[in-house]
Amino acid sequence: MRRWTLIPIIVTVCGALAAGCGSNNTPSAQPSAIPDIIAAPTAGPAGVAAPLSQLVHVALSTTLVSSVHFTMKSTLHGDGQPTTVTVTGNNDLGQHSGTQDVTLSSGPTRRLHEVLVPQQIYFTSGNAASGPWTNVPRGEILLQHLLRPPANDPKYPLVQAKQITNVVKRGTGSLDGLSNVTHYTGILSESTMLQDATPTKRDHLAAILAGMPKAQTPVDVWVDKDGRVTRVTETISAASKGFSGTLTIDVSAYGIAVNKTAPKPSTPMTVAALPANLLG
Repeated sequence: MRRWTLIPIIVTVCGALAAGCGSNNTPSAQPSAIPDIIAAPTAGPAGVAAPLSQLVHVALSTTLVSSVHFTMKSTLHGDGQPTTVTVTGNNDLGQHSGTQDVTLSSGPTRRLHEVLVPQQIYFTSGNAASGPWTNVPRGEILLQHLLRPPANDPKYPLVQAKQITNVVKRGTGSLDGLSNVTHYTGILSESTMLQDATPTKRDHLAAILAGMPKAQTPVDVWVDKDGRVTRVTETISAASKGFSGTLTIDVSAYGIAVNKTAPKPSTPMTVAALPANLLG
């Protein structure tokens, strides 16, 4: 996982949001805090710099059509989830394809190897990628838990982050050896966090989000000097609802080659037959 070279930045929100932000020239020295109300920047006259929300949106749009290496980690407490879920791999985000390894901290299955193609997800358990393989339709795998992307798909949190509002620039510094990385914070709405939620879980997930101020989820986005995303973090702290957690995805190696070949043979499986928590 990536770390700030000078000081770590960890987003934590508990009940009332704590104030605190760094200058616009250095990374934040304190954990990020999302103000309750900050008007989203509006476009100015010709020649004026683009609003922050547009800069972040463009950076995410660039990433979402690129092939990348990624590491995505969910650290969760409550709602029947494993404590940590780590997904690492290479993905052509524009083509909805890639390969990845999944490690779960608890449950009957602790490791998966997955191949994602536009219409299907193929997976096999254990350390080997030789099979036997099982496949399920990707479109049938819906959101069942907050901060657990459906199908362990790295594209999901990046698409969510594109809907960021109330953007604030926190500072520019170094991140994992990269210079001139700019840190932005904002919020994601309840509807964004419930995107693609399975109907049977939607009310339950909404009730958890109701434990956050205005049901809004803080999001942090780091953008490199080339205008590409290097990290996105979403944080939920709803102690009154028995849940807290953080999802962080680190993105690197833009343009990396990605294997897009579906493994064969593979046995089809229905989503209803999937073990609990296996694919999100």
